Amino acid sequence: MQTLLDLVALRTFVVGVKLGTFNQAAAKLGRSNSAISSQIKKLEQQLGQTLFEKSGRCLSLNPQGELLFSYAQRLLDLNDEAVLALQQQQSQQVVRIGIQEDFGSGFLSSVLGKYQRALPNVQVNVRLQRNAELISAVEKGELDFAVIWALNPSAFHAETLGEFPLRWIGSAVQTSVLKPDAKVDMVVFDEPCHMQKIGLDMLNREQQAWHINCSSISLNGIWEAVGAGLGVTVRTAVGVPAHLKFLPSPQPLPMVSLQFYGMGQHDGAAIATLKQLIRERVVDLPR
Repeated sequence: MQTLLDLVALRTFVVGVKLGTFNQAAAKLGRSNSAISSQIKKLEQQLGQTLFEKSGRCLSLNPQGELLFSYAQRLLDLNDEAVLALQQQQSQQVVRIGIQEDFGSGFLSSVLGKYQRALPNVQVNVRLQRNAELISAVEKGELDFAVIWALNPSAFHAETLGEFPLRWIGSAVQTSVLKPDAKVDMVVFDEPCHMQKIGLDMLNREQQAWHINCSSISLNGIWEAVGAGLGVTVRTAVGVPAHLKFLPSPQPLPMVSLQFYGMGQHDGAAIATLKQLIRERVVDLPR
């Protein structure tokens, strides 16, 4: 059977060698002299070899002791490293948030940068998805909270951060939404999309013909299509690229609410701090 060295005895051995006497080792480790002697004898018995040469009151290693000393330090360093790594992992808190693609660039980097400086030991996992996916993830317990768009203020564990008007958005060369003699080309998210429905309902009330010229699963895809002149879309002013422009709306478009959506659990300090940073940043968003 393979010999397993006792790490406590090894630490006693290393401390004693470094300090030069077992008396000093006993004082440093908070043990009696007899306990220190017992641990050293245990090591020698496990190895079947003596480790010291007699040299007055000081500890003098023989060749076997010198060899063990080099290995003992490495074993203890590895033990301490493993314990520290596990403790850090256990103490590191993870906050899981979901947020719309509109906030995936400057907004998010600004908030997370401040958050990292305030709470460097908290890890933030961010999920960029659409409303329905984020709401589902919160309700399944996969996210601590989400930042969502809501057409009607929700009474279900939601906090409204602000109201934002919907806008018609087109390429730099477009001047209007309606086309009396032609269909309006629309660029939309794949269904379901409440903002898309609002735009199409307005065109129907205006008795304006329309067709979906391009649909996308990502907001970036929508911006690319609108910028290429493939059509117009309905969105808030948040995150709209500078090369696109807002078009006059034939009819007033409704407001949408930006909300925190959660399951009603009590927020700990890590979540509360992140929410506060988001609140402060929302104030500066374009309307």
